[in-house]
Amino acid sequence: MEFNKKKLVSIIKEVNEIQSDVDEMAIRKKEVQAQRTKAGEKIIPRVLNVWKDDNPTQVGQEGHPDAFVINPTQTPGDQILLVPYECEDLSQFIEQNREWLESIGALYEVENEKFEYCKGKYAFPPSKYRKPVSGKKISPETKNKSIFLEMVRLEFDKNTPKGSEFDSVLSKLSIPSIVLDKKHLDNYGDSWDNQKIEFRTHTINTYESAQSFLNNVIKRIAGRESDPTKDDYLARQYNPIYRNWEAERKSTKMYKGETPKYKLNVQGYVEPNLDVSLKMEFIIKGEKIGGSWNWSISMINKFGRKSPDEYFIKKGLKDYTLRDNGYLDEGKLFVNKEIPYPNKDFSGDNVIMEDISIVSSLEEI
Repeated sequence: MEFNKKKLVSIIKEVNEIQSDVDEMAIRKKEVQAQRTKAGEKIIPRVLNVWKDDNPTQVGQEGHPDAFVINPTQTPGDQILLVPYECEDLSQFIEQNREWLESIGALYEVENEKFEYCKGKYAFPPSKYRKPVSGKKISPETKNKSIFLEMVRLEFDKNTPKGSEFDSVLSKLSIPSIVLDKKHLDNYGDSWDNQKIEFRTHTINTYESAQSFLNNVIKRIAGRESDPTKDDYLARQYNPIYRNWEAERKSTKMYKGETPKYKLNVQGYVEPNLDVSLKMEFIIKGEKIGGSWNWSISMINKFGRKSPDEYFIKKGLKDYTLRDNGYLDEGKLFVNKEIPYPNKDFSGDNVIMEDISIVSSLEEI
């Protein structure tokens, strides 16, 4: 049976006894959700996504909304309508979409003089429209980091449509997934200023034996379902002070017991005997070099194994790339793109990650 939006909303209302306006829910973020209330009053969202009926994004998926209703203070009457557009002629865009714009303005009680337009395609509003409620000034580093991480999440997180496709490619090659949880990220060497963006994350997969690893490799290459693999991390991996968490640490067979106070594993993880370790490190750098801005993306994959009677992986993990036909080969994946540095003054509220040419060049790599 095929459900349209109104039918789906109707079913959810009956099951969960949601008392909300169907028309409003139909153009909210592409997920069916209850209207939030507090003490019997409707909570005004700071950002509400607006979708046209012909937007290709399906319910439950991430995508690019057709407009945003923005109200940073969550105060009735303070909302604006922000409409992204991609064509060259703004007046032509407004004329072609006049009826839809008027209907959205009427629905959300936004007056025409509070309509704003920005060129480009956005999964969320540019940060300059998301003013802090507290009145505190957001630093350029925080703005850049927020915009960048959202872009990376949409492209590479396996829980998003694009990220799921990319992750299936990694899985076929037995490469660990890209994970954006803060435990996996480099929070010591990262950079978010207007001269340099640097992001790094890592994931490690382990297998109890070489035979288990080989069996799973064969299954993935053949397109069959493999055994579940935990996307783990290495604690203190990027800490510049404590350098005692090597990539092969999870394959070290040496039980050290628990801490006396909190009864946690001294090693920092449950300690089964794991003969095979694979580590993936994913790095994105953007940097102003002379009159250019250079983006680079690299993925370094390392592999190591030991025999069951050995206590650790000798000589550590080695670089590898797993090819389609299943053999291991030394090397790393690397792509880059260079564009002219924008002729803009990136100071004050202006940040590098809000520039269309910078963002587009990263998306094009």
